[in-house]
Amino acid sequence: MQTIAQSRVVIWASVTPESKQSTRFGQKHAYTDPDKLEYATKLARQFSASLKGKTFKGFISVKIVYCFPILKGDTEWSFHGVRPDLDNLEKPVLDALKIVLENDDSKIVHVDQTKIRFLVPCIVVIVESCRENPDIILMKARI
Repeated sequence: MQTIAQSRVVIWASVTPESKQSTRFGQKHAYTDPDKLEYATKLARQFSASLKGKTFKGFISVKIVYCFPILKGDTEWSFHGVRPDLDNLEKPVLDALKIVLENDDSKIVHVDQTKIRFLVPCIVVIVESCRENPDIILMKARI
């Protein structure tokens, strides 16, 4: 497996984005919908295939684009300003990234997300080392 100290990789999954509600806790039990677990596993498999064995060291920035099916009559992309909410879309993607990057998801220190309607439903993720990310450098300079 190749470890990348400073790099940028684009990975994707050919799925319609789905949300994942938080795990529910009952008396002595935690419950996660099996369909949501299957979805996260499917994401991990597809991300892994497009990552081609590369892993990252250190802190990571991710940019996620959730591409929902385009509406009938539309010919171009447009923003998707309705449910599901970004925070619920993010969880299964970050869970899948934790598996494929072989990294603790606490190392993901920057997330940028966008929901759009597009011709091809999918999830596109740009993963990069924070050392190469000019947005993070600029953010530090302003603080």
